[in-house]
Amino acid sequence: MRRGSVLRLLLLAAIVGALIAAPRRAEGAPVVFVQAGTPMKYLANQTNPGILGPSWTTEAYKDIAWSTGVYGVGYETAPPGATGLISTAVPAGTYSVYTRATFTVADPSAVTGLLFAADYDDGYIAWINGVEVARSPGMPSGIPNWNSNPSSHESSNAGAPVYSPLVNISAAALPVLHAGTNVLAVGVWNNGAPTSSDLVVVPYLAFDPEGTVTRGPYLQMGTPTGVMVRWRTSTVSVSRVHYGTDPADLSTIAANPGSTTEHLVTLAGLLPSTRYYYAVGTATAILAGDPSYTFVTPPSIGTSVPTRIWVIGDSG
Repeated sequence: MRRGSVLRLLLLAAIVGALIAAPRRAEGAPVVFVQAGTPMKYLANQTNPGILGPSWTTEAYKDIAWSTGVYGVGYETAPPGATGLISTAVPAGTYSVYTRATFTVADPSAVTGLLFAADYDDGYIAWINGVEVARSPGMPSGIPNWNSNPSSHESSNAGAPVYSPLVNISAAALPVLHAGTNVLAVGVWNNGAPTSSDLVVVPYLAFDPEGTVTRGPYLQMGTPTGVMVRWRTSTVSVSRVHYGTDPADLSTIAANPGSTTEHLVTLAGLLPSTRYYYAVGTATAILAGDPSYTFVTPPSIGTSVPTRIWVIGDSG
C-alpha cells in the first residue's frame, strides 16, 4: 500500500475517533412528583410490625396510624455521614422504614415516561399503586421481610441528594397510573441492623415530557460530506438534528420521523474540511446542544494536509 493511502486511512480513523462526543445530560426541566422535602407517611421498624405483607404498598392501605414527615428519612450515629440528607429522623438501629407519598396525575395519557432514583443506604424497593417499579441491586429477591438484609451500599453523604443513576421505570409504572391521586411507596432496609451506624432514603420520581438524553450524542461514519449522529433517550420520540456552520444559526434540520429511544440521523451534503455545530432533540424541543457540540469534516479524498493521528480502541 502506498504511503499516501496509508495516511488517508489513518486520517479517516483519527477523524472518526475525534468525532465522538462525550455523553451529556439533557437540559430539559422534568415535572418532579417526589423528591427531598416531599411530605410522606412512614413506619420505622425496630421490631416486627406484624403481618403486613405487600399490602402497605397499595392505594387501599390505611396509613392513618403512621407517623408524618418529609423525605429524606433515616438516622446517622457517626456524623456527619448522611446527616445532610435526613429531614425526618428515626431511631438508631432501625431495621427498615416503610414510606408512602401521594402524587397527582391529571392526565395519565400525557405522561410518556417516568424516571426514578434514590440516594440511599443500604437497599430499597419502590412501588407505584402496589406494583413494584424499582429495586436496588443489593436487595434480596422476592417479597421482602421487615428485617431483610441487603448488601451494604453507602449514600452520597452529601449536603443535598445525589439522584444517580436515573432509572427509566416507564414499562412497569405507566400501566398502573391513573387520573387523580397515586401512591409511591418506598421501603429502605438496613445492612447489619441493629448495629449499623446509618440508614437513609431520599427518593426521586419525575416525568420528563421531552425525554432525557441517557447516552451521547456521539458521531460515527465520518466522511468529507456526511456523518452519522446517534443518541439514546429515556422516552420514545422522533429524532431531529439541527446543524450549521454558525453556532448561533442551526437552521438546517435532518430528521427521522419514527419514534424510538435509540436515535440515528445521517447528515448528508456537508462541505469537506468544514466545522459544523449541532444539537439533538425531538420535534418540539432541543435535548442536548451548545457551542461545544461540534465536529470538522475530513478533507476531500486525495487532499494533502498536515495530519495529527489519534488512535483509540473502542469508540462506543
